[in-house]
Amino acid sequence: MTTLWHGISEIEANSQINRLSESIERIEDLIKEGANVLKENPEDIALELSIRSLKAKHSQLHTNMAEIMRHRVAESIELSLKGEKYSNHTADLLSISQILNIFQRLISSIAQTITKGPTERGRIGEELEYLSRLRLVRTYSSSFGVEIQIDTNSDMFGDSIALTTLKTFFSLLNSFDSKQGILNRSGSLSGRSIAHFRRFFKSLVLQKAAPKLSWVQPNGSAKCWEASLDRLAIAASNIEGIQKETSEDVEVEGFLAGASLLRSKFDFISTDNRIYSGRVSNQTKNLLENYFAKQCKATIEIAINTDKVTNEEKQSFVLKNISDIN
Repeated sequence: MTTLWHGISEIEANSQINRLSESIERIEDLIKEGANVLKENPEDIALELSIRSLKAKHSQLHTNMAEIMRHRVAESIELSLKGEKYSNHTADLLSISQILNIFQRLISSIAQTITKGPTERGRIGEELEYLSRLRLVRTYSSSFGVEIQIDTNSDMFGDSIALTTLKTFFSLLNSFDSKQGILNRSGSLSGRSIAHFRRFFKSLVLQKAAPKLSWVQPNGSAKCWEASLDRLAIAASNIEGIQKETSEDVEVEGFLAGASLLRSKFDFISTDNRIYSGRVSNQTKNLLENYFAKQCKATIEIAINTDKVTNEEKQSFVLKNISDIN
């Protein structure tokens, strides 16, 4: 594996990121607990001041995280393929080009979804294409293996489109073993991403390529997924009937009871006490800290995915904007 850190040792970076992540998660949980109490006791000045202090600490921790992540150069994905077309450390050129082409399209479509929401259509913009561009770095000894990199390009919170895309990709891979798993996890994906996942699995099956994918995250923990041809066939079959049925943006007034910049999650309670819990789009993250534990107006995308075989539906929510109540 090539060097992924510049100006800091990998061990030191891993240690600091884990320590900061634990502190951020702990403070976010405390803010959420305090926000739920404050919602019922809006005149509690002491609690409001306590939450304000926690928010200041939260902001500083993210500043520290961003400082460490400035040293992260790239994310490295290792892909190995086993099969007749990938023997003796070589690969059939047409086969590998088809697989890598679909893999790139899949990664770019996930990047578009997490940035702008699952209903975004049309051509992927030049900036997103650049931020999600994969590069073939080297080959290594296996039946056939390659190292692929994507530039990290971390933001002011120490997160990045590349990181969130890869977290989403790897978290979804294991869900494809069952129809219920896919339905539960695919709600925040676009129809384009679902279609590209379908093509990715079908391409691997068609080329008789058994894959192993791995990625070591900035905190040092590894994500890994390996599939036999039988497992691939099951995944391809399970995703076949999954479709994005409907989606709409709604504006809701209420209370931001919880939000995690680290996990890209939110909890919003509307004025009629409906609870919306889901994912925060990347373009909305920089607004969250201003509205922790506050009354505000949220633009939430409500999407419904359907399994056409079982007719089961799954509803999901994406926070696309947040602002003051006029």
